[in-house]
Amino acid sequence: MLPWVFGGVMAGLAGAFLSVGQAARFVPEMTNGRGWLAIIIVIAGLWRPYPILVAALVFSFLDALQLQIQGIGIAIPYHYMLMMPYVAAIVALMIRRSRASAPAMLGVPYARE
Repeated sequence: MLPWVFGGVMAGLAGAFLSVGQAARFVPEMTNGRGWLAIIIVIAGLWRPYPILVAALVFSFLDALQLQIQGIGIAIPYHYMLMMPYVAAIVALMIRRSRASAPAMLGVPYARE
């Protein structure tokens, strides 16, 4: 039961950081589709912890990079910078989807014997 508790605590801390630490207040739709990026990270990481970590670091780097590029004043419309992590996610799905097979028991309800 410990991994589920740990996962719940980490999800709660992430939500608290997003609403208090990063934005300083709660704003509707503040996640901006990052839940879909989390699913794509798991698929692109081939359902294994270390490749998932690498994929999460790549997508978070792209998210931080678009903020830095906007901050230094490069003459690219900010809409293109905002969509950079999502375009990279689509490319990652196109590349890795053929090798990513979901766990066999995914979606099957757990029944204690």
